[in-house]
Amino acid sequence: MRGARTLLSLALVTNPALIGQTLSAHEYSERCANYYAREYGISPELVRAVIQVESGWQP
Repeated sequence: MRGARTLLSLALVTNPALIGQTLSAHEYSERCANYYAREYGISPELVRAVIQVESGWQP
């Protein structure tokens, strides 16, 4: 469970790869999910599912 919490906390903070860009909330969440999926070698769907279950997309 520690891994899921770490992943969630990383996904909810500002992603350095996205700084300086103006994005909608949906676009930002999609990019974060894709970024962290690549970082951890998992599917973006899993990242989004963990965020949904853990916090309902509330930081």
